[in-house]
Amino acid sequence: AVGEENIFSRREQKTSTTSVVQLLIDASGSTSDVVERGSSETRIKVFGEVATHLSKILDECGVTLGITAFWGQSRTIGINGSPVEDVTFVEVKGYRQSLRTSRAAISSIKWLSCGSTPDYTALKLVLEDLSAQKEQRKVLFFLTDVDNYNQRGAQHLDELAKRLGITIIGIGVGDADITKCFTHSANVKSVAEVFTQSFNKLLSAVK
Repeated sequence: AVGEENIFSRREQKTSTTSVVQLLIDASGSTSDVVERGSSETRIKVFGEVATHLSKILDECGVTLGITAFWGQSRTIGINGSPVEDVTFVEVKGYRQSLRTSRAAISSIKWLSCGSTPDYTALKLVLEDLSAQKEQRKVLFFLTDVDNYNQRGAQHLDELAKRLGITIIGIGVGDADITKCFTHSANVKSVAEVFTQSFNKLLSAVK
């Protein structure tokens, strides 16, 4: 109508950024050790509890979540017996799986603990999978107690993740010095610190 100056005005709609998180849990044999001296809480049990609480919070925030546990097994191949390390993945919760149907599997994480820690291979494969997800913001959240990192290899993965648009957040429990490997990371020595650092770093990444 004449006189209605804004009748053809441009209307802008803000679209919210979608987020996806892959929670990667080190379930190697050493995670059956306690988190801190004098505590009965094993590392793998605490990892499972973190997964339980984070899954509820992220679900309420509308964040897509996948949960994967892994461990490794060494073997030799060839005439010279060259050592290789196979990775076993356990999909605890698929990206498109509802929290309701995955609760039993999440609560069973505490029973997973065996083998070695092929962290480089596991992280690389999960990064490739995460990069293919449709969400705009992508986070790989890594809970581990490994203390013998290939620092150069881990730093390479951190740079690879950045090129793929993925943020790696690492929480190293016990003697694990993960801060030399990943830009967004923290070393923790107690059960309380595992929860505090996990919630603070992950939730700030998906805001």
